[in-house]
Amino acid sequence: MNTLNRPCILLCVVLLTGWIVHAGAMTGSPALASAPAVERAHPADSSEFSYHHQSPMTLACARFVLAQAAPPKESRNSAERSWKPLDVNAVDNGGLTALMWASMHGHLQAVKLLLDAGADIGLTDRQGRTALMAAAMCGHLESIKLLLDKGADLAVADRAGKTALLWAASNGHVEVLKFLLAKGARLEAEGPTGGNALVEAAMNGRMEIIDLLLSKGINVNSANPQGRSALMEAAARGHLEVVKLLVSKGADVNARDRNGRSAAMEASRNGHAEVLRFLAGKGADLNAIDKQGRTCLMDSSATGNVEVVQALLAAGVSPTARDNAGKTPLMEASANGHVPVMRIFLKGGL
Repeated sequence: MNTLNRPCILLCVVLLTGWIVHAGAMTGSPALASAPAVERAHPADSSEFSYHHQSPMTLACARFVLAQAAPPKESRNSAERSWKPLDVNAVDNGGLTALMWASMHGHLQAVKLLLDAGADIGLTDRQGRTALMAAAMCGHLESIKLLLDKGADLAVADRAGKTALLWAASNGHVEVLKFLLAKGARLEAEGPTGGNALVEAAMNGRMEIIDLLLSKGINVNSANPQGRSALMEAAARGHLEVVKLLVSKGADVNARDRNGRSAAMEASRNGHAEVLRFLAGKGADLNAIDKQGRTCLMDSSATGNVEVVQALLAAGVSPTARDNAGKTPLMEASANGHVPVMRIFLKGGL
């Protein structure tokens, strides 16, 4: 007989015997008069054969048989250990690996464990970012040190042209920036999309980073591949103190990007009147035109900023200029429904 079937047969016999004993005791059968008495006073049970109706001997026998039928503990543990180790370089929907996540959140021991387990330090996510960039953008210096010790490449740039150093500059991580510079990181990324640390810092108003970069000798008029200077980006975002700092260090207020746009144009388009007034006071040409024939006044009329429009008119900018499509500032304001600006032009003055 199969050894697996023996406990099952024995269990059936034991349980059947318990039922017979119970039935005889309940009916007073002479044939079972000598059988041990069983419990008779129980609430109604929905099951005809309940554990409540079994003798202690029956239950003990059943437990013994079930224990014998269970697989050995060692077999169960072996089954639990049968799965294969997970892929340390697996990626999520964004292309991020476990190493990138650990680096991004600064979990140094997790980074060590993953590297020891064979994590690929050079993998990139869908944006072209590495584990080193993830650590740099979040300012985790110790993770950065470990990744560099394990061979991470400082020169790699992501799809936006940003290296680990540029991410540190952009997000204001001064100590990380100092460390990466000491390790030989370049202030400007290589390639057609390469970024510029000073431009990134100015874009986000990082005064301390800008001071540090200028002290390291970066050209205050250096630009990114689109020809955008730090001054242009600071003016576009209204960072007045950054604009003042850059101009004090020699930034060209009339420099143009590849589209012919200046810092004053960027301030006008984005409604930063104080920045515009400062630039005008430093010699910015408010009548300059870009490659589409657009002026500061056209930009401010299109966006509907009354204060900037009034400042430009007060500075003597002509309201009759036309762009390459023949549009005037009044047409720009009308096309965008900026009634207050339209009224200024229609009244013929301030």
